[in-house]
Amino acid sequence: MIAGHAEVLNIFEIKGSKSKGPDVKIAGCRVIDGFVTREKQDVDAVKKGNECGLVINNWYDFQIGDVIQCLEQVVRKPKFIKSESGAVRIEC
Repeated sequence: MIAGHAEVLNIFEIKGSKSKGPDVKIAGCRVIDGFVTREKQDVDAVKKGNECGLVINNWYDFQIGDVIQCLEQVVRKPKFIKSESGAVRIEC
C-alpha cells in the first residue's frame, strides 16, 4: 500500500571518516502526498507539506526532482468463506 510521496528538493553529502563511518548522501525532501514513516531516526512520521531528510541504504543516485514513493506493509489474515454449494472462497 502506498503511504506517501516525497519530492527531492536538494541533496546533502556528509563526508565520513574512520571514526564516523562512510560518506552519506541525504535527500532533502518535501512530502507531497500522504506521509513518510521513519526507519531508525528522530521522528515517527512526516506528513504532507513538511520537509525531511532521507537516507536510503545502498542507494545514492538521488536527483533533484525525483519523487520517492514510500510503501506501508499491510498484513491481513485471509478470510475463508464457504458457500451453500460447499465451495470455499478466500478473501484477503
